[in-house]
Amino acid sequence: MKGIIIAAGKGARMGQLTENCPKCMLRFGRTSILEQNLRLMNYVGCDEVVVITGHAASALPDVGIRKVHNPEYEQNNVLHSLMMAREEFDDELLITYSDIWVEQEVYEGLLSTRGEVVLVADTDWRAYYVGRDQHTADEAEKIYFDEDRRVISIGKHLSETPLEKGLAVAEFPGLLKLSRDFAPKFAASFESLNARIERNAPFQKASRWQNAYLTDMLQQLIDDGFPLELAFIERGWAEFDTVQDLERVASIGEQQKLYSLSRYLDAT
Repeated sequence: MKGIIIAAGKGARMGQLTENCPKCMLRFGRTSILEQNLRLMNYVGCDEVVVITGHAASALPDVGIRKVHNPEYEQNNVLHSLMMAREEFDDELLITYSDIWVEQEVYEGLLSTRGEVVLVADTDWRAYYVGRDQHTADEAEKIYFDEDRRVISIGKHLSETPLEKGLAVAEFPGLLKLSRDFAPKFAASFESLNARIERNAPFQKASRWQNAYLTDMLQQLIDDGFPLELAFIERGWAEFDTVQDLERVASIGEQQKLYSLSRYLDAT
């Protein structure tokens, strides 16, 4: 099994804090989000971890990871950044955004959930956005699912209350698993779309194919009739996307049940 961490973005909402380093390298006491993700990926059995680099790539360590660079990180978005590593899609994959702190139990739950594509889905997500006015609930990548846990829709800017009755809402933190059999099919599907969609053409909720999110690709899988499985959690993770998130790190750690993060903060 391989781990892939998508860490190419500039992290503009962190201002000068990420001028010379990626968001995942910001310090939380004696550690960083990158170090936490590496610990967990090694713990659950990843034989190697690939980091997609872009902004401030030289600030990332040279030990414990293998780097794949995205030279177009300023022009594209999460999906195209991830697919810079599509040659790695020959094994079971754990894929994560680089700016999320996740507890060990979340990884364990993801690994124990069967499916070709399994997404972490937080059903207790709304309180996280109370007072979070630099990154609002409208930006949360929401998952609509029915009583049979069948995923209907996924993406940014979905309403907190689906118009269709009988659907529930969870948040996708940015952590998923692809099976060994499906990973190359995912890459092939992307290749097919990339060959026929113009860079500036719309795709799903993205105004431009080149700026598509990972959730846009996941929605395409849903539209093509492919079932996505969900590994449900209640908190146990947090995204650090803005200066406000860093300023609130202690309260976020308590609210989101980030017990491992709290230990690192208490040790400083």
